[in-house]
Amino acid sequence: MTTEVSPFGQRTTTRLRPIRRRPRARLRPIGQPKTARRTRADAVWSVISMPWFAMVVLALLAFDLRAFRLGQSWDIFVDEITYLRLSENVGHHLSVTLYGVHFYLHPPAFFFLQGLYIRLMSPSGSVIEQVQSVRYVNAIVASLSAALLFYIGYRIDGRMSGLIAALMYSLDPFVIRVSSRNLLDPSAVMWVLVGYAILLSSDELKSDTIPWWRGAAAGVAFGLGLLTKDMIFFLTLVPLAVCFIRNWSISRPLAFLVSVVTAATYLPYLITVVVIGDWSLFVDQKSRGALRLAGAIQETGFNKPGNQTLLDAITAQLVTFATTYAILGLGLLAVGLLLLVGGHREKLVAVWTGSAYTLLAYSVVFGTLEEQFFYYLVVPSIASIAVASTMLYRETFIPQRYRRLCLSFGSFLVVLFVAWSGAIWLRVHTTQDNGYQHVMSYLNENVPRGTHISVTTDTAQFIMTGYVSGVWVTPEQLQDHHVEYVVVSTSAIDKGYSFVGQDMLTWLEGHAQLTYSFDGPTFGSLRVYRLSPGAASAGSTFQTYR
Repeated sequence: MTTEVSPFGQRTTTRLRPIRRRPRARLRPIGQPKTARRTRADAVWSVISMPWFAMVVLALLAFDLRAFRLGQSWDIFVDEITYLRLSENVGHHLSVTLYGVHFYLHPPAFFFLQGLYIRLMSPSGSVIEQVQSVRYVNAIVASLSAALLFYIGYRIDGRMSGLIAALMYSLDPFVIRVSSRNLLDPSAVMWVLVGYAILLSSDELKSDTIPWWRGAAAGVAFGLGLLTKDMIFFLTLVPLAVCFIRNWSISRPLAFLVSVVTAATYLPYLITVVVIGDWSLFVDQKSRGALRLAGAIQETGFNKPGNQTLLDAITAQLVTFATTYAILGLGLLAVGLLLLVGGHREKLVAVWTGSAYTLLAYSVVFGTLEEQFFYYLVVPSIASIAVASTMLYRETFIPQRYRRLCLSFGSFLVVLFVAWSGAIWLRVHTTQDNGYQHVMSYLNENVPRGTHISVTTDTAQFIMTGYVSGVWVTPEQLQDHHVEYVVVSTSAIDKGYSFVGQDMLTWLEGHAQLTYSFDGPTFGSLRVYRLSPGAASAGSTFQTYR
């Protein structure tokens, strides 16, 4: 406290406040151990920052997005039942047979993989419930594929590239749709990803000093992909041939080694066919498959006369697969960029993706084109986009003043992709799309076993357990087989995938009683009609298809 005298003789008293000093920072002497809390924080961060941790998290994300309501979100179709039966025969009898006949249209690797799952898990219940159970195999395959895409992107252009690739794969609606069903394609592409991940794990692809075992391991992975589906030839051996001829990306000895090991991995399959005396049957089925792929035989797909065209399918699913269409467009630009300015690693991904574009372009114009074939293009396109986008930002040919703008625009696209894909995922996985399961529940509860039922789609003819069913779709067949119920799908009729046309549906509406219907995204309105006595002889004139 101080006392002061003013110029006028007045005394004033001022109370002084104590000075508050900041405590000095205590420096930890060199060599003194960290605190326990600091040590734990450093340990946690060291784990989180490791690439394998991101791979595990992304794999779990991809699996969860597919496993949630896996049975209710996607209705079954005939290929899933076919592959289930083949895998059951492999799991129980080590025999790749379908209804007593050896099956060579597709190679056996996936059937052995799923056969192991069936052997371990023993799925039970109806055909539909068994299909829903084995779908988890592809959910696991998809989780591994997401992790592999992260690793490929990480090895080429860092953590951000891998994160973009894995998230696009995990969230894209089309990729989720294909990898949530019991199909061969996700497993085949997974082995391709394994092969490219092994190759890209090397620091110098063009070096002649790369260990031989690395090329051999990649060749085995490519061979397993080829043993899953023959179309993988265009994603493995064709890119290797291009790299060998152009001397791109990888050294010629390495390209030759990988190609030889890939072919050698497929060879035991051929030897087994010869040993069991099925070579002529093998050639017959493979020749028919090759003719279908080439387009000489059009039995399925968008190019079959009378089926839904590709343009109609794109238009009908424009909202659902908007991100997929964007990926296909941006992927083509990414391939061009990587070929122009990319290094050895970038060019390898570009050649792989370019081979997929060539395959799908031919299939669109001339060959058999099925929806799941686009999976072979979408996955490498995702890898190319992820690598090209990070490379585009980091390279010096973009002026510094524009990089912030590019980063903002890229961030906007990422947010838009996640929001759009998330909205589609929420819609799909909260909508009931297990129509045939509901139809079978209705029949089991209301229709006596042994009743004669006419089925009009490929899928329905394999699920009518306990009933006498068949493809009886003419008036004479309905009458001769004493058919009491008919099951039809409006969507299958509209797309040309049914054994009957719109005229039979119109006839049923006038001559039969609608007893049950279920509306779902896959099959439209699944309807159960009960025929009245003598309805089949009521002057019907509808025609049949296929």
